[in-house]
Amino acid sequence: FRFDKTSPAAPTLTLAPGVSDGANLAEATQSGVVMVKGELGATISVAFAGNSSFSKQVSGTGDFQLLKLDSAELQALGDGVIVVTATQVDQLGNTDPAAIATIVFELDATPPAIPTIALDQAAAIGGFTQSEATASAGFLTVSATSPGGESPQLTVIFTASRNSDVVTIRKPVLFGDDASLNQALSLSDAEFTRLGEGVVSVTAVVADEFGNTATSTATQFQLVAGPARPSIVLPAEFLNATTAMSPQGIATVSGEAGKLLTVTVTGPGSASTFHESY
Repeated sequence: FRFDKTSPAAPTLTLAPGVSDGANLAEATQSGVVMVKGELGATISVAFAGNSSFSKQVSGTGDFQLLKLDSAELQALGDGVIVVTATQVDQLGNTDPAAIATIVFELDATPPAIPTIALDQAAAIGGFTQSEATASAGFLTVSATSPGGESPQLTVIFTASRNSDVVTIRKPVLFGDDASLNQALSLSDAEFTRLGEGVVSVTAVVADEFGNTATSTATQFQLVAGPARPSIVLPAEFLNATTAMSPQGIATVSGEAGKLLTVTVTGPGSASTFHESY
C-alpha cells in the first residue's frame, strides 16, 4: 500500500491576464478572473468572497487552470473588492488548513446605461443634404448618462457600405462634469464626403473605466446630394444710396439653375429677406 501523510502546500493563485487593474463583465464571464495551480489529482477549492461567498472546485493538473464566473455568481458577489482564497486536498486526503493562497481584485460587472440617438426628423425626410448634415446646429442628438469614474468614454460610430468597402467614422464625445449628456452632432465636409451618398448606420457606445460597454440601437439615415452652396460677391467699394439702388445691385449671387435662392440682408435697422428663382 501507499502511505502518505505529507500535507500539500498551498496551491498557486494568480490573477488572469488583464485583471490586474480590475475585472469587467466580459473578462469575468469570458476571459476569466483567476488562475489556480495545484498538485496532480488534488481537489482544489477556490472560494470567492464579495457581498456573499461561494466556492468552485477543480481537479489539479499540475498546470494553471483558468476560472470564469457566470451571471449568478456575479450577482452574488456584486461589484467591489473580491477576496479569493484557494486550498487543496491531495489524492490521499491530506490537507493543511493553514496552507491557503489568497489574492484580491476589484470587480465591476455592471454595464453603463444604454445611450440613445435621435435624428432631426424634420430634416430626415428624404435624407440629409451636405448643408444639413454639416450644419453647426447638428442633425442628430446623442443622449447618455455618465458611468462615473475616471475618463468615461462616449463614441458615436458612423458606418456606410459603399461598393465593396465599409467606411467607418468614430467621433468621441466628452461627458465633462455633467452626469448626463445631450449633445447635438454634425459631420464635417470631409466626413460627409467619406461616407458618401446612401444609407448610413449610426450607433453610440459608452464605456466605463473598467471597460464595460453599452451600445445604442443602430439608427439609419440617408445622405443625399443637395444643391451646391451659393456664392456672393460684394462690390469692392462702399455703397451709397444711389449705387445701392442702381441696376448693378448691391451684390452678385450665383447658384444652381432652377433653384430657389434666399438672400438675407441685415443692416442696423432690420433684416430683409429676398427669394429669387433662376
